[in-house]
Amino acid sequence: MSSSTSRSLVPIANRELSIKPASHVTTTSSLNENNHQFTSREDVKKYLPDILGKVLAQIWIDPDFRRDFSSNPAKTLAKNGVILPENTEIEFQREDSQRPRIVVFERRPGSKFKLRIFYLQAGDDGGPLMAHLLAFSAVNCSALLGLLTIFFLSGFGHPSAIAQSVNESAETNTTRIDEFSRGVQAVKDKNFQLAVNLFETAAHRSEYEAQYNLAYLLRHGKGRPQNYADALYWVLLAQLGGIEQAEELAEEIEERLTEKQLEPVLAKVEDHLERRVETGEFEAIPQLAYYHHVFLPEADYEQAYLWYAIAVALNLPEMTERRDEMEDKIEPEQIAVLQKNDRYFQPAVGRWANPPEQN
Repeated sequence: MSSSTSRSLVPIANRELSIKPASHVTTTSSLNENNHQFTSREDVKKYLPDILGKVLAQIWIDPDFRRDFSSNPAKTLAKNGVILPENTEIEFQREDSQRPRIVVFERRPGSKFKLRIFYLQAGDDGGPLMAHLLAFSAVNCSALLGLLTIFFLSGFGHPSAIAQSVNESAETNTTRIDEFSRGVQAVKDKNFQLAVNLFETAAHRSEYEAQYNLAYLLRHGKGRPQNYADALYWVLLAQLGGIEQAEELAEEIEERLTEKQLEPVLAKVEDHLERRVETGEFEAIPQLAYYHHVFLPEADYEQAYLWYAIAVALNLPEMTERRDEMEDKIEPEQIAVLQKNDRYFQPAVGRWANPPEQN
């Protein structure tokens, strides 16, 4: 696998970066790679990093080159003597951010496979460890709501049984907050073993912030020996849970694993989501759909369509548009087959069953 230097591509250490005037810029001819002709994915993965490192450096200092590359990456490379295989595609993403990236895809029938991702970044650690961890859990909000509910219930004379139920719920949430907060404090105190244990407990309850923090510590070998597979598992779940920082960490970890090593991690994520659905956690249904069309090396639009269709049937918010997007990617005749053979979820018993016959 690539080292942190080759992955970052442009080792810019700790110096300040700024866009220089065009008069101080090296011309694009400096990118000429003596007419490199890549003929296989192995060539692309082995030799392209150095070339794209120069591209990223040029993007950073030359606005004109940045504009040309953004509009047509392959053409810009070809103009500089770099010819990619016909089934290889390049995208310039996050171009307006402080950390733009180049993504290399291999096109396959009906899909495209992400080969490599290259970032322009200043250094590998990016500052103190706490700067990368989440210090606030969404569980705080529900605990606060529970405490406020107790206050109002006790003030307006609602039945004591209801107040007791809410009180028990608030106590549970307060315990969860305490675990998460203790985990954050443990990191600040450099007690990483305790932090990992606390975040792991919360992560098993599908607390997405804790999953992300656990993944970050495992990726860096803090509290436990470095484990990229476990770190990727937890960060993918955090990404599915809506943690924005998780996507970048997941991509960074994926760069350190082979395709064969990725397979069991993805299977474990799918199994986890299916078990959540089977126990009635409907929040996991759109996550499972998203998994099938975004996380898999080759998107499974049919499975994604089925899960989004189930989400719509259960009246989960904002699912109709996603279901329709998946439908647009499937052949019309196959849609009817999927609808006929679909399984229907029965929340009352928490299992899958065949649909009732139509009269």
